[in-house]
Amino acid sequence: MDHNGPAMPAAATRRRVVTVLATVCALFGAAFAAGIGVARPASATTVPPPPSGWTTVFSDAFSGTAGSPVSSANWKYDTGPGSSFGTGEIETMTNSTSNVFLDGSGHLVIKAIKSGTSWTSGRIQTPTANVGAPAGGELEVTASIEQPNPASGLGYWPAFWMLGPGSWPSTGEIDILEDVNALSERSGTFHCGVDPGGPCNETNGIGSGLGACGGCQTAFHTYTVIVNRTNTSAESITWFLDGTQFFQVNENQVPVATWQAAIDHNFSIIFDLAMGGGFPNGVCGCTSPSSATTSGAAMTVAYVAAYQKAAGGGGGNTVTVTSPGNQAGTVGTAVSLQVHASDSASGQTLSYSATGLPAGLSINSSTGLISGTPTTAATSSVTVKAADGTGASGSAAFSWTISPSGGGGGKLCTTTATASISADCFTASQGTISVTSTTDASPSGVDGNQAAQLSNGEYLEYGNVNFGTTGSTQFDARVASGAAAGVSGLVEVVLDNPANSAVGSFAVGNTGGWSTWKTIPANITKVTGTHNVYLKLVSGAGGNPPFVSLHYFTFPVS
Repeated sequence: MDHNGPAMPAAATRRRVVTVLATVCALFGAAFAAGIGVARPASATTVPPPPSGWTTVFSDAFSGTAGSPVSSANWKYDTGPGSSFGTGEIETMTNSTSNVFLDGSGHLVIKAIKSGTSWTSGRIQTPTANVGAPAGGELEVTASIEQPNPASGLGYWPAFWMLGPGSWPSTGEIDILEDVNALSERSGTFHCGVDPGGPCNETNGIGSGLGACGGCQTAFHTYTVIVNRTNTSAESITWFLDGTQFFQVNENQVPVATWQAAIDHNFSIIFDLAMGGGFPNGVCGCTSPSSATTSGAAMTVAYVAAYQKAAGGGGGNTVTVTSPGNQAGTVGTAVSLQVHASDSASGQTLSYSATGLPAGLSINSSTGLISGTPTTAATSSVTVKAADGTGASGSAAFSWTISPSGGGGGKLCTTTATASISADCFTASQGTISVTSTTDASPSGVDGNQAAQLSNGEYLEYGNVNFGTTGSTQFDARVASGAAAGVSGLVEVVLDNPANSAVGSFAVGNTGGWSTWKTIPANITKVTGTHNVYLKLVSGAGGNPPFVSLHYFTFPVS
């Protein structure tokens, strides 16, 4: 997928070749199918077997002698200048075994090499669109990967992704792993619809944003996506790192016809290691790679596999999960919810799993009891699944709203940038965030809660805030401060990754007390499209005393 920093112009996705190559792309696509329990145990170079009721539809353990090319039955090389891929990449992709080779120990190696001022690297793709999720079934695509670990990594862009056939982005793209600039991070993205704009906010797509991936440059980790079409009116795509979900896109987020065009077919699988381009440049706010970027780092792949499960599972059994209905809870208050399921076949033992559970909750795989203590205020789309020993399974979907502890009543949240966004609607945070009630008047669409007495180093993340195509150059925030004399700080607006540069900020000091509210405006670099918005708190005061409370904020139309 394509990521651009706040000041970068929108660039074509790295997945799309230029228009004259569109017909070539059509040879590759189609839709994956498999949805298994994610991360099954296996050695670093062994393809995990499918569970009962599933079928392996594609795999490669990359066995072969050291220095040999990849299997021509499984892969083809995408060669040529990076500029032909439409994202500003500066490398030339080759079929040389200097850039793409087997290491003799069961690994694929894709290495980026600098010669003078030029770079070469590699990109391989399955020759056809060979995997897809059938209607009523599931698909899992997974790989064990060690990310590049250069001493100086500015410009490195490793990727593991799937591409649909035909015209991009309407026929779909699913980015399973992307990282840039050797940050030891990961992101997942879904592309669909039209470019620019459209329901998937192209060229950016609907993405998780970059998130921490500790140790991912020094060891192998599994990167997985599941396309779930079990309920053909409520399909989903879910991303996992080492078996732990970190992102999900649901069918109801885009028009039905758009989803079907992007998902209801096969895909090809692609591995590549790009250098430079819109994503790494946007994150660093610079032009990459630099003269200091280290040559010779590599993305190493131990195995890749795709598993498919047909509609209804195996054996003709029917597993029925009873929906518990939509749930609500509060941060810090323990939860106990029993999920009930039945099987048409006698003597079967059911195992339970769930995706999208609120942070702090888990499901007992043997009993179906969901328990734990919620840690984050948010609304989650939860899917609970039960499967028997024959592979038959059933699922139920519901929403689960976790409200902040304390506070002034129910939470009101929007992801429209031009509307007032309640401070307590953050989807993630850094620091110990206290959500309490406020006596400040609440405009329409805003609740009576505040993020109280925030300090240096803390931040609040608001996911998928839509600035639209018109965008905004203004940021207004409703704040209060009872900071001590001489204590002040900045409220910074940062997009997509808290490590990115701010697109704007304002300074705030004592407003007359923690209950004295003022609206403070600030200019920002123009922002369009959909982004994860971070409000970062920066202060130079010793001891990090609190300097601001936040009730709500908005990005008025420019």
